[in-house]
Amino acid sequence: MAELTYAPVPRRMAHFIHMISIIGLAISGLYIRFPFFDQGMELMKWTHYILMYVVVINLILRIVYGFKSADKGAIDDLKMGAADFKNTPAVLMYYLHLKDDYPEVAKYASLQKVTYNLFWILLIVQAITGFALVFRSSLLLAFAPIFGGAALAAAWLRLFHYIGMWVFVIFTTIHAAIAIQEGNPIMMHWVFWRETPGLKEDYEMRMRGGMAG
Repeated sequence: MAELTYAPVPRRMAHFIHMISIIGLAISGLYIRFPFFDQGMELMKWTHYILMYVVVINLILRIVYGFKSADKGAIDDLKMGAADFKNTPAVLMYYLHLKDDYPEVAKYASLQKVTYNLFWILLIVQAITGFALVFRSSLLLAFAPIFGGAALAAAWLRLFHYIGMWVFVIFTTIHAAIAIQEGNPIMMHWVFWRETPGLKEDYEMRMRGGMAG
């Protein structure tokens, strides 16, 4: 049975800032690539630039919080162990609706840990490629020798950044869909900060009935 506790405020705050930033970056990034209405480029570019700083600062503070705060679970909850790999097939079968019972896991299931860790890694890649494309006179030139010139470096980094955005969109959509469908009380807690009475008991009861993830 997964352990369920209320998330500390710093975790919920970082999650909320990350959620808003990613939505804003995806929308503004798509507009910059495919303008879908007139006279919005300047606004969308500034929105994209501001949010890229917000999401990077939020990531740094989240990492510092994980290592320096008393809330050690902020890092430990994402560590992969032998039990995670052992439970992965059962977790996957549950989410594919091939198994009714949710396997006993830690606070986060193995697929959750992989996804969350992928988010942070991809966020760093997006930050590097994004900042390089913005500050071309300095950062982009560092990549020029690798790709055979500044123009080619810009083209490849733009492609990597674009692909990374779609990976974020796809995984975030799946994450949100599962949260809404199977963990509504938890989703309400993380997104809207609601501390629902009986949340833990209700979650565990639904887990036993194969109704929560």
